[in-house]
Amino acid sequence: MTLSFLYKPLFLMKKQFFLGYLCILFSLSSCISGPSLHYYTLENPIKPLENTTPLCLQVSSIRLAESLKRKEIMVRKNSVQVEYYSVHLWASSLEELISNKINQTFLCHHSEKMTPDYYLHIDVLNFEEIETSTVPVANVKFIVQFLNPVNMEVLAQKIYSIEKQSPNKGVPELVKTFSSCVDEVIYKIYTDAKNLKALK
Repeated sequence: MTLSFLYKPLFLMKKQFFLGYLCILFSLSSCISGPSLHYYTLENPIKPLENTTPLCLQVSSIRLAESLKRKEIMVRKNSVQVEYYSVHLWASSLEELISNKINQTFLCHHSEKMTPDYYLHIDVLNFEEIETSTVPVANVKFIVQFLNPVNMEVLAQKIYSIEKQSPNKGVPELVKTFSSCVDEVIYKIYTDAKNLKALK
């Protein structure tokens, strides 16, 4: 009877030790696997730009500033310091995301024209979050060249710069704000292309 009495607590102690060991292993495996990554893309407009005599514009080339070639979303801390989110990344390169968004807006493949009215070369200087004490600000800056589709001669060059405050501190809302900034640039590009066409 004494042995049986001693055996039960010993058995319970072994069982508790085993369960504790499993918990430690589970915690370690969670730490090793690391935090989950979040991937983002730019929103595309519901419908393309419409006009009675629509222009056909197409991105022929796009070039990123060296600091934007990483997939991690960039955060500007101050005028000389930048950081990158560790778990918030673009789903593909910014070149692809921006050119796809612009080309899908203009939808040149729906046009009867064999060639675009203008090709566009875009230098992306800024595509970053500006850190503030309240909510983040999306900062987008492009240099756009309007190219002659026949000989690729530069006909005009414009700088487009948009800063827009995100509605809250969440990264998904920040990415939607980036998309909204690009939408504004797209409409400005289209307006300038029409004005350039009118000069001919």
